[in-house]
Amino acid sequence: MLRFIFRVLLTAIAFKFIFNIFPGIDFTGSFGNAIVYGLLLSVVGFVVGMGLLAFTALFGAATGGFGVVIVGIVYILGFWLLPALQLELLAHWFPQHLSVNGFGSAILAGLILMIINAITSSPKKSS
Repeated sequence: MLRFIFRVLLTAIAFKFIFNIFPGIDFTGSFGNAIVYGLLLSVVGFVVGMGLLAFTALFGAATGGFGVVIVGIVYILGFWLLPALQLELLAHWFPQHLSVNGFGSAILAGLILMIINAITSSPKKSS
């Protein structure tokens, strides 16, 4: 739970201070808005991750396991696009506070979000 709060706060700091440095990304809300958007981005990331996991399981079962290989290759080639797509989706939902002009800017900001997610993700426990 503490890692989740830390992730939301780091994402809010990125929204309020870091994203405005990038050309093409404008965030005009308060820090409270940034916390709400950080929370929304974390929830959207969780839902997208669970959806991809369910899709992979169903596709893998339907293709006798071969689909997992295909989805794995696609994920390895495109995992860095997911935060950019989430940011574009958030900008589409809330244009009054966030605007993203150009997918290149979204990719740069998405890489920042991916680093934040990597820092605050739970470490895997070895058995």
